[in-house]
Amino acid sequence: MERIGFSLAFDAASQKLQAQFKSEEGAQLPDRAALDAELAVKGWSGFYLDEAAISAFFEQARQLAETPGAKPLELVIGERRDGSFKLDIAADKMSVSLTLVAPQGGRSVVDEVRPALHIKGIIHGIQEAALNEALAAGHCEDVVVALGTPPQEGEAAHFDSLIEALREAQFEAGEDEVVDYRDLGNLLIIHAGTPLMRRTPAVPGIAGTDVFGKTVPAQPVPDTPFSSALKGAAPAEGDSNQLVALIDGQPVPCANGVDVNPLIEVEQIDIKSGNIQFDGTVQVKGDVKAGMHIRASGDVVIGGTLEAAEVVAGGNVVVKGGIVGRAEAQGATHGGAVETAIVRSERSVQAKFIEHGLVEARQDILVERAVRQSELSAGHDVNVGQSGSGQIMGGHLRAGLNVRTGVLGSPSGAPTHVQVGFDPYVNRDKLGQEALRKKKLEDYAKLRQLLDFLDKNPAKGAGGVREKAEMTAKAIQDEVRDLDVLLHKLSEQLALNEHAQVQISKRVHAGALIQIGQKRWEALDDGPGGSWRLDDKGELLSDWVGR
Repeated sequence: MERIGFSLAFDAASQKLQAQFKSEEGAQLPDRAALDAELAVKGWSGFYLDEAAISAFFEQARQLAETPGAKPLELVIGERRDGSFKLDIAADKMSVSLTLVAPQGGRSVVDEVRPALHIKGIIHGIQEAALNEALAAGHCEDVVVALGTPPQEGEAAHFDSLIEALREAQFEAGEDEVVDYRDLGNLLIIHAGTPLMRRTPAVPGIAGTDVFGKTVPAQPVPDTPFSSALKGAAPAEGDSNQLVALIDGQPVPCANGVDVNPLIEVEQIDIKSGNIQFDGTVQVKGDVKAGMHIRASGDVVIGGTLEAAEVVAGGNVVVKGGIVGRAEAQGATHGGAVETAIVRSERSVQAKFIEHGLVEARQDILVERAVRQSELSAGHDVNVGQSGSGQIMGGHLRAGLNVRTGVLGSPSGAPTHVQVGFDPYVNRDKLGQEALRKKKLEDYAKLRQLLDFLDKNPAKGAGGVREKAEMTAKAIQDEVRDLDVLLHKLSEQLALNEHAQVQISKRVHAGALIQIGQKRWEALDDGPGGSWRLDDKGELLSDWVGR
């Protein structure tokens, strides 16, 4: 029942709900119960109500009731609202969110959502379950109703070094194989053709699709190739993703590849580094420890000391810190381990000093300070000391041409033998070739016996046996003739060098022996320096004047 003085009115044009109150006789002040009852009677319970406006209406109605004859009160307290929705499309077009507002006394827009998606062109990744749930509920807030398919990331090219596997492989040995642990150091030496690194090409990403059905390209990934500045290495023929060594050397990892350094550089040679056998040049920053060896086709440069170790080089050998062998085991080896300092060079040897060493050089031996109790052989000269300094104390020195030093021998009278005039290498080569010639002649003699037997027993020579024996015998005869020519040349080279000379600038001690060719001179007393050579008649000539 409508209360006296209170009523509700709806303006269809503006869709506003208006509350009215007249202060008249018998009028009752409106309250919330009266408002809700009136809304229900009129069918307006679902309208939107402005609670603040309703409270203001009740307060103003109370004030109006206390003022007889006042103007009637009219105040908008609500409205009829249709439902609404909003589609928020993400900036990257990879998602769509729906906010759906339910109607309040007005028209529902649930059936308009799907057509709106289609009109906007949203056709990919519709989230049917979420959309249906939101539409069934009639309202929702920021519900994702469409999702694009994101692009899949690719994988950049990457590089896998094979060096560690190579390092591990060098430690592997057969069950019955005897391993010298001096050969198993952490210094890795590889050969031409060895695989060094594997490159895995980039894997491109997979394109995605946005909510409009348009392709979303994947981000490009770098397909980095092997470095173009590699040294001693290059991609293998037929497999551009495998890096191989072009030369023998030491592999050195670098950016996007591996260099192969033909000049091996190592801190020092010891059990940790292992022995070195390398077709190239070897540089040691520190020492070469006792028992180790270096064999190189090129130069060997040692920044520290060479202990009781062995160096064999196809080039020069430089030992900046000196050569120090073991006095009690000079020239000896035991079980494959070096027991003294041994240096053999196809060119020259240079050292600060040499003690208890065995040093051989095809060309020159140059020693900065002193040689003590050592065996030296040089194809050309041996120079010990600079500007008249230096000393040779004990041992045996051989040179094809000259020996120069400041002091020869020692105050203790230690035997010191210096021999010049013959190239010790030529003599050694000649002895080797003579031994080979002897072996060839023995083989020929056996074949000759076989041929004599076949002459007496022709049937035994059938099937090509005699022909093969004759061919082998002829080949041996040719080899012997070649050896004869070589031995003749070596004999000529063994002729005494008439310019051979020994020069001692300061002092000669008793016990020193100087030999030029077959001529010998021995110091029985200490005396000043001097020079020794042969005169035109082949006699030993010296300007030494003893006491």
